[in-house]
Amino acid sequence: MANEFIARADLQLIRYAQVWEDHQVLEDALRIDAEDDVLSIGSAGENVLALLAKRPRSIAAVDVSAAQIALLELKLLAISALDHDDFLVLLGKDAHNEDAAQRGAIYDRLRPRLPAAAQIFWDAHAAELHEGLWHCGRLERYLRTFHEALRQIHSDAVMAQLFDFFEVAEQKKYFDERVATEDFCAAYRSWFGREKVQSGGRDPSQYRYVTVEDPGETGLRLLREHCGCVLWRGNPYMTYWLRGRAAMDEIIAAQRLPHLRRQSYAALRELLPRVQLVTDDVASF
Repeated sequence: MANEFIARADLQLIRYAQVWEDHQVLEDALRIDAEDDVLSIGSAGENVLALLAKRPRSIAAVDVSAAQIALLELKLLAISALDHDDFLVLLGKDAHNEDAAQRGAIYDRLRPRLPAAAQIFWDAHAAELHEGLWHCGRLERYLRTFHEALRQIHSDAVMAQLFDFFEVAEQKKYFDERVATEDFCAAYRSWFGREKVQSGGRDPSQYRYVTVEDPGETGLRLLREHCGCVLWRGNPYMTYWLRGRAAMDEIIAAQRLPHLRRQSYAALRELLPRVQLVTDDVASF
């Protein structure tokens, strides 16, 4: 499977600028302690950092994609060298990309300390850098087109209200009555249906073994189910999925991810020597 993906997919492309698997699930399942050596998919690094915050003896972050490793290299170096405010600028805390020039200047400061392969990658991907390290992946760019379409259906205020409830039942009632209109459902089915998402959001090789007849319809059903069982207030994954860059202030303020929390940032910096980055497939490693 790994060799097949390597042969079919473009590994010089940042596929994910963020990790989309919930770090809390990993933390609860693995119950990491100080004697553990952890193996993690590198991806965009959020789960690596969340697991590192549990202070294991070591973490090997493995990814077949040189682009994902270059992204992770830059994020880790930024944590080691930048104060928290500059780190958030590099990630892309600005709602309208107004800090793009600052990100270029920050990269120029970091560049001499990057490994040669990462330097070569980022020198050739200035546009992604200027977007912000949280927004420059293929999937996140695709989500931006979805959010633009969604703003033609609902105002930002309508979508923001969906993330302001304290009870799941109230959240689900609002979703059903106010958000899940006919136009919203049609847009969701379209943007996350097989044909459209493969053309912009995910590589066709990732759908090679997907047997669901209509991923868009299935995704909408799962969205409804999730809304009825998980509170979305403060949830960084769902906030970005449905609101995107416009909600960055709220995502940071929720402080659910350790590298976004000012009080845990310095602790992560001290733990960085425990991380090993590996460009390889997991089986070979």
